[in-house]
Amino acid sequence: MNRHRFILLSILSLYAAMPAGEQVAEGQGTATTSSGTRPRSGTSGSSNHSRARSRQNIHDAFRKLFLCLPLACCAASRAAEPSIASGAAADIQALRAGFHTPPCQAGPWVYWMFFENVMSKTEITRELKEMAAAGIAGAEMRFLSMHGFSGRPGPWFDSEGWKRLDQKPLEFLSAEFVEMLAHACAEAQRLDLRLAINLGMGWPPGGPWITDEHRSKHLVARAEVVQGERALRGDAAMAVPARAMVFAWRLRDAAPDGGEVVGDSFRDLGGSVGPRNRLEWDVPEGRWLIGIFQEVPGGVCDKGNGPEVDPGSRAAVLFHLDHLFGRLQPRLQDYFGTTLVEVASDSWEYERRGGARYWSPDLLARFPAVAGYDLRQRLHVLLGYGPDCERTLADLERVERETIRDNFFATTTAYLHARKLRHRPQVRGRGMSRDLFEACAESDVPEVEEEVSLPEAVWTARTLGKRITSAEAFTFLSGHGRNLDRDGQQKPHHGPLADPQRQWETNLAMLRWHAGAHFARGINRIQMHSFGYSPLGLPPPGWRIYAEVHLNRHVPWWPYMKSFTTWLARTQWVLQSGEPVADALVYPVRSNPPEGPYHQSPDQPVSALNAIDAASPYTLERLRRAGESRYDCSRLVLIGDVSRPDEARRILELVEGGTLLVCCRTMPDDWPALRGSSDAAPLQEAFRTAIRRGKVIDARTQGWQTALDDGQSVRWIPASANLSFQHRRVQGGEVYFVTNWGGKFLGDVSFPHADLVPEIWDADAGTSLRAGQYRTDQGRTAVRLSLDSHESALVVFTRSAPALHAVGCDRGHVAYGPDGRLCVRPDGPGLCRVELSDGRTREIHLELPELTALDGPWTLSATPSQGVGLPSAVDIELPKLVSWREIPSLRTYAGIAAYGTEFDLPPDRLREGIGLVLELGEVYELADVWLNGRRIGTSWFPPHHIELTGHVRPGKNTLRIDVPNILKNHLEQGNYARPSGLLGPVRIRPAGQVILKDNAP
Repeated sequence: MNRHRFILLSILSLYAAMPAGEQVAEGQGTATTSSGTRPRSGTSGSSNHSRARSRQNIHDAFRKLFLCLPLACCAASRAAEPSIASGAAADIQALRAGFHTPPCQAGPWVYWMFFENVMSKTEITRELKEMAAAGIAGAEMRFLSMHGFSGRPGPWFDSEGWKRLDQKPLEFLSAEFVEMLAHACAEAQRLDLRLAINLGMGWPPGGPWITDEHRSKHLVARAEVVQGERALRGDAAMAVPARAMVFAWRLRDAAPDGGEVVGDSFRDLGGSVGPRNRLEWDVPEGRWLIGIFQEVPGGVCDKGNGPEVDPGSRAAVLFHLDHLFGRLQPRLQDYFGTTLVEVASDSWEYERRGGARYWSPDLLARFPAVAGYDLRQRLHVLLGYGPDCERTLADLERVERETIRDNFFATTTAYLHARKLRHRPQVRGRGMSRDLFEACAESDVPEVEEEVSLPEAVWTARTLGKRITSAEAFTFLSGHGRNLDRDGQQKPHHGPLADPQRQWETNLAMLRWHAGAHFARGINRIQMHSFGYSPLGLPPPGWRIYAEVHLNRHVPWWPYMKSFTTWLARTQWVLQSGEPVADALVYPVRSNPPEGPYHQSPDQPVSALNAIDAASPYTLERLRRAGESRYDCSRLVLIGDVSRPDEARRILELVEGGTLLVCCRTMPDDWPALRGSSDAAPLQEAFRTAIRRGKVIDARTQGWQTALDDGQSVRWIPASANLSFQHRRVQGGEVYFVTNWGGKFLGDVSFPHADLVPEIWDADAGTSLRAGQYRTDQGRTAVRLSLDSHESALVVFTRSAPALHAVGCDRGHVAYGPDGRLCVRPDGPGLCRVELSDGRTREIHLELPELTALDGPWTLSATPSQGVGLPSAVDIELPKLVSWREIPSLRTYAGIAAYGTEFDLPPDRLREGIGLVLELGEVYELADVWLNGRRIGTSWFPPHHIELTGHVRPGKNTLRIDVPNILKNHLEQGNYARPSGLLGPVRIRPAGQVILKDNAP
């Protein structure tokens, strides 16, 4: 950045960082302070008034300069962006340490929903402590003008209910409301949590303070065809709405349907509208089309109060931000960037009511500079009249996209940067044009929604160096089983993956599978939807929003939430560290339409699976260059034409930096950017030189899908397996996140590293162990992996010294244990042959004892304090395991129950070479296992297995299994088919466990 630009940005940042209450809104006659407004009249002395007016003029000048500042300056000031608070590991040692004990800020976030702004300091503190204990790292405080569904009839969300609970609703942005936010910030800081807020109440930005000038608008268009040589005067004058735009065009007589206007016949009739809003005009010869275009108010904030702000007007956006931060900043600014770190903006669900389209006056002003002509002259296309309908509508969409990009996304992000805050927007939605690449580029933390996993957020974050890509996860989870499929298409699921049919039917296993699917697609932070503010004293399920998975103390499996959030934190710590490494960057790729249909373009990639990135012209221009943690990809796969010289120059920079250019459609000599221009000759020659040096590949007969497949760096055997991967790099390590989308996988996964040593990192156990079985050949390393359906693995390559390992095992799995022992676990009795890296072969003849079935009897106990729907304690004996729905006293119980049994284990079952696994069979919803008074593990996703080796003893053993079910068992007591509890069969399975190398101390 040059010196002058730096000085200009510094001055503007100082102004923008000024408390918003002390800034003067453009065009307003009052200055707003934290204590209210004061008139700028002549009531003070002339000297004071003069100084005040001078200060206002200076402020106004800065505001106008800020409004007009080219957004390229914002892009140039990326160094000033607030840093991601969770941090990241710079090298493999830090990555390993953080994986074993992940920092708090690596964990997941939640939406913290407040209904009608009902809250109290006592409950805020209690709920923040509840989140911290559950391993939640941050919460977005979302304020909604709606009742929290209680799940049962009763006056729990009314004035009497609030009083009974010592709660009351607060006016949004009132002094008392802001004080509650300050209390939340103070408590979050004490608990090492982070907070975010939304840009207003409800979903889109806006509120009751938004004036008619600044609210969103529709454009209503009406057509009238009149015959010429007549006077529209007197009674014949045409009534038009106040402040409407009125234009006229002559229609072609030759057109049979009169569907086209005559060129150069445009007339602006605004001056012919009289004070009584009647058009008086002497119509010339011919047939004329009169278009009446009226701006009408747009929508109100969904789940909020007041109008939506106009995202296409920078003045309106700043008006809204100044109002919001004028009330928040004086009290909360000490928390900005440390505890209160993000400001979110939800997806714009802008409805086109009655066929009207979104409209902003800024579109007219911006249009000539972008499209090269006056939009007013062609507004006949909105009335269904040609010519040039397709081109004009395309130009209007383009101008709308750029206007919203600059005036909302970029303006909001720059405004928040001046306050040390990050912008986390959702960029999809209805009713307005947006290029998702461009909107994500002008944000700090792009966020996708559970409903639609849009790859533009991932692609833009990875190519432009944004550390975090967030997912609004688990919203309407019952409807999004499609996210558990690699192609994202809707399919029914059965068994443990069966889609939840209604609310309260989700379990931790389902959350894990959905989170893993997000990680596989390139997301690296889960924002869970949601945690509803629910004071003590409310009956289950507490207050909740209609769209979420229910997360709070009322959910029976909530006490085990830490197992899930720790898995999330370890995985996110790894996926947020280092830099992404792409197998290929595909260019040029078009944005998905903001309101769908999504992923329907067969001529371009539809996801970021398998380390595939993509760029649009906007993001290609902004790729990180050398000296800025340069974007790293081995190949640029070109699937379209290169139209502009600046595109060609940027591609040449990549090629000269070591990227291989794979041309799947046209070669450089055929690019429009390099034809018909004398200044293109040097570029053309540079590309010809690159072709001669083998830096450009002709793949026109191959096709882009084949080019991507042939260049894929990670492969697996069998090749038909449904796997995918992501790749990141830290100093001293190569990190791969491998996901199995299909059935059970047992096979080799081959990586492009022969000089590094593979390790398997287990995010459940927090272990990072050498891989027990792999082989190196022809510059690659094939690692043996065993993955259940929808399971993932972290394979990390480091420069550690190689150790003894298996290079082949015909009937078993070889792995290092946490104790340093290299062991083989044969698949069953018989011969197992293991080839070792030192050239030796071990032949293991294994005889296994029979299974031990734990058929019962079992004891089953539960107490009212462990759930709801249980009038008194239950302590019964079960001759066999059955669902709680079949036990009258537990039929409507939702909570935790304890199963108990005893078993005798003969000493020969504990002989050398034999391991023992406790198989639990069907479990609804998880199993917390205790043996002889000690907890030995929690199984919260199928298949439900617990390792008994090292915990069991010869002779008598006492087994206890605590099982929570789901809240639906209590809330929906009628015809409900899902079982509750432990169904089994429970058995102890002997498994071979032969030590190949003993490094134990």
